[in-house]
Amino acid sequence: MSAHAQGAPNIAVKSQFILDRYGFATINESVRFTNNGSSAVSIPSLSFGFGNLSSLVVKSNVTGSGFSLSAPSGGPFTVASTTSLQPRANASFVLSALVNGVVSNSKNGSLEVLTLSSPSIGSKVDTLLNVVKMPVSTVFHSAPKGLKANLSGSSNTYSASATEVAPAPAVTSVRSISATSVQDFNPLRVYYAIRMIT
Repeated sequence: MSAHAQGAPNIAVKSQFILDRYGFATINESVRFTNNGSSAVSIPSLSFGFGNLSSLVVKSNVTGSGFSLSAPSGGPFTVASTTSLQPRANASFVLSALVNGVVSNSKNGSLEVLTLSSPSIGSKVDTLLNVVKMPVSTVFHSAPKGLKANLSGSSNTYSASATEVAPAPAVTSVRSISATSVQDFNPLRVYYAIRMIT
C-alpha cells in the first residue's frame, strides 16, 4: 500500500552521494511523482537535508520542468512546484548539490571521507534508494552506516533501499579509504587561489 492517501502522488526518491576522484562530492536527489489516481493531484513540496554536510554545500540547483529551488545557506533544500499532476501522469526533478571539504586526514595519515548514507526528507516517500558511488577502484575500509557494499573491481558502490519511508534525520558517517595501488582517488589541496576579472 502506498505511503500516501488518495489525492497525493506516489513519490520515489533515488539519493546518490558521488565521490569525485579529486575529493569533491556531488549529491543528486532524483525524485519522481506518479499519479495513479483518476483525478488531478497537487505536487507537494519536498525539503531535503544533508546533516553536517549541509554546511559544506557550495552550489545547488534543480532541473525539471515546473520546479523551483529554495536553498538558504546550510539548508534545508526545498523543491516546490505550482503545477498539478494529471491522472496516470508523472513528473520528476533532480536536486544537485556540490559539496566541498568532505575529505580529511586521520592521525595515522589515511584519508577519511564524510559520507551521506541517507538524506532527511520532510515528507513520507513510497520508495527510497540510497547510493554512494566511489571513484574507480576505490573502496572504504567499511561500508557507510546503513549501506551494503556492491564491489565489482573498478566500479564500487554502497547502497540500500526502503519503502514507506517516514521523515527522519539525515545519516552521515566518516569512513576511511582503503589505500591500494590501483585506486583512482587523488584529492586536490588548494593552498592559494586568485580571481581575475577582465
